[in-house]
Amino acid sequence: THIDELVEKLESQMSPSEIFAALFELELTGKVRQMPGKNFVKSF
Repeated sequence: THIDELVEKLESQMSPSEIFAALFELELTGKVRQMPGKNFVKSF
């Protein structure tokens, strides 16, 4: 999912900075991976 889509879907619940922080934490724990073009995918 592209970062812009995530921000658009979640902006009523979280600020963009909170979304970026959450994605960063998920990356650090290996739960998601950032792909080219700022797309994020769930890690398996």
